[in-house]
Amino acid sequence: VMFRQAKAQVEAGLAPPPLFRHLLGKFSLAEADGAWASIEEADAAGFRGLTSSVLVRARRAVAPDEDCLREGGFAQFCHSSRQLELQPSPVVCFISSGASDQGMHSAIITEGCDGEPTYGAFPPNTLYRLVEVKPAGWTAPNGVVVNQSLLIVRATYRQPSTSLAEGGAGKLVGSSATLQYGSRAAYIKGLSDVVDRPVLSMVREFTREMSWTDWKGVSYTLRGEWEYVTGPAVCRDDCTPGRRDALNDGKLPATFVEEVNAFIRQRREESSEIRQRLAGQFAYLS
Repeated sequence: VMFRQAKAQVEAGLAPPPLFRHLLGKFSLAEADGAWASIEEADAAGFRGLTSSVLVRARRAVAPDEDCLREGGFAQFCHSSRQLELQPSPVVCFISSGASDQGMHSAIITEGCDGEPTYGAFPPNTLYRLVEVKPAGWTAPNGVVVNQSLLIVRATYRQPSTSLAEGGAGKLVGSSATLQYGSRAAYIKGLSDVVDRPVLSMVREFTREMSWTDWKGVSYTLRGEWEYVTGPAVCRDDCTPGRRDALNDGKLPATFVEEVNAFIRQRREESSEIRQRLAGQFAYLS
């Protein structure tokens, strides 16, 4: 629904005004997603921002919602007191803009007070980039001079494919727009582990020096287990489960493959139903 609304706004040429929300305090951005608390801290690449995993709502701060910005900061409605309570916290300003090849950058306008479009929202997994920090003493849209710093951010989110946006996918198929990673740093580190280091073959993995002991005190090594699974089976009586390979002594991995394929071939010859379920080219071990 949100993505369809965003698309309709773009097609209608609607540009949402700046939206505001308090960074810290009761019902704040940081309370909903702790990553907001460190938005002013730059990462190793100099980026200041975050990808938030939660739905973010903000307010226009103009009539009939002009009371949400006051001299001391943002005023948040609290259900317990049934009134607006001042939150002495930096204020975050969300600036909307038109779509680009990177995605959508506009808030999705929703109704608020008396059916007026006083709220704006951004979907989960939106990327927020901090573009400017203004010191205390800036003027809000309602004309009030606010004595809290102002953090100006721009958002980027991607619209899912047409089938997913319209509910055409199966119930067990998620949208790529809902995928997330813990942080930008975690993503970069995980990517580096894949592309920066040489890929080890199975042989190299199992030639490392590593040993362990099972629950009965029998010791094993990686190298020894690799030699076992790749070489001829050896009958042994001192294994934890008991006697190993009592009927397989001397057999090679290729021998086991031949025996399994012979059994598969026999079962396929005996049953036309089995042959119909799976083509022969996919039925055998290789």
